[in-house]
Amino acid sequence: MNHASLILVAGAVGVAGFGAGFFVSDSLENGNADNPEETAAITLVERPEDNSLTIEVVPEDSEAERSYFLTLAAKDPLTAEAEAMEKDDPREAMEWIAQARAATDPEGAYQWATDITNMELRSYAYRGIINALVAKSDLETATAFLDRMPTGRLRDFSAFPVIEAMATSDPIAAVKVGESLTRVWSVREAGEVIAEAHATPGKEDAFWELLESAENDSFRRALAINFVLEVAGDDPERAIKVVTENSDAFGGGNPRWIYGEIAEEFGEENPEKGLEIAASIDNPELREEFLEELGERWGETFGKESALTLVERLNTSPDKNLETTLSGALDRLMENDQESVFGIINVIENPEVRGRLNSRAIGSLTRRNPQLASEKLEPLIEQGAPESAGITGRLMRSWMYNNPGEASLWLDQQSSGPAKDEGIEALVDNLLRVDQDYRGALAWTEQVQNPDKKARLTERVSRQIEREENP
Repeated sequence: MNHASLILVAGAVGVAGFGAGFFVSDSLENGNADNPEETAAITLVERPEDNSLTIEVVPEDSEAERSYFLTLAAKDPLTAEAEAMEKDDPREAMEWIAQARAATDPEGAYQWATDITNMELRSYAYRGIINALVAKSDLETATAFLDRMPTGRLRDFSAFPVIEAMATSDPIAAVKVGESLTRVWSVREAGEVIAEAHATPGKEDAFWELLESAENDSFRRALAINFVLEVAGDDPERAIKVVTENSDAFGGGNPRWIYGEIAEEFGEENPEKGLEIAASIDNPELREEFLEELGERWGETFGKESALTLVERLNTSPDKNLETTLSGALDRLMENDQESVFGIINVIENPEVRGRLNSRAIGSLTRRNPQLASEKLEPLIEQGAPESAGITGRLMRSWMYNNPGEASLWLDQQSSGPAKDEGIEALVDNLLRVDQDYRGALAWTEQVQNPDKKARLTERVSRQIEREENP
């Protein structure tokens, strides 16, 4: 009987009449030791299109389903394959069938898998064969089969069980298999498995020797970063020491990329541990970059919760590292929820920290949303905040490209001072280079308050006018 379904026609009684007479065999209803269906559950599915009921034998969990297909494939592989193809997603079932076939006839299983035309199903079948060989500790045959597979996604998918098995027993061989991978995620996963097996005190020397054996730069990088990530999870200070003492393995000097990788990893998985790691970075510039990246990934993963957590801690015990991390989180939140960012900033109790983060947030808006940036900037201009000048210049350079009329009107309405002067300089630059409106630019120079800047801009515009009039 087919594992997938048994059709029982309800006839004139109709599918709604569940009291209609039909029976279910004992082997299905109760199961028995000789039948793999004993681990399955039975459900009734109504089929209105032909007025029938379908009895579906559904394994209670994936492990039960795996056992079912392994057992059935060992007895009757053709029936197992037919039942697998009746599933909405037959990929795992094909992997289990291949594993059962390969347990007794690896070569026959390989030929069967190679004849599968659907590449996705073939890749799962290949991996099933590799799993069977790894289970028997026959890594030599498993590697030989890998070598017969075409380079690319299909082979990468099958290689992971071999690398995992070799990581401790024969790490150099594992590296060689890893170096043959082509997809980025495959390289990263393989590097993680091998590095994890060596990221314990006492094994580090062996790891650096192993790293030297890698000839592929991409795989060396994957090994190195994953090794540091594994160490950092247990001992952040040791991880930073590993980087500084083995800088040649990471590109020499102070390799920013590896700090960025560590920050991304812990921003997603364990931000608190990331803050601990940052405290071990002596270089102030690298530490700041690390914290900003940590905050960005923290904000991306945990949303507003990340920023609110950092604000709460800042209000309790002000700390420059927390402020830098918060700035990164707010940068990421600014991409999707700009108004909420300013609401979060307003909760910060320290006025200096609040002012710095507010200015940074406005500055990041100048390209994304110049209208909102201008609204948030006006109070800073009125207060004469020193940072308002630079932000106004950035705002006008962006806004003049997108909506010069709106940008000019807004700037004209601002009070005279350093911020407006900076905005006029950006506007004049746009009028000269883009619009070639020299007379309009000259009119704007009249509003500049700072005499030195006014003289410099006026001279620049006048030269352009003279060239136009006397080519």
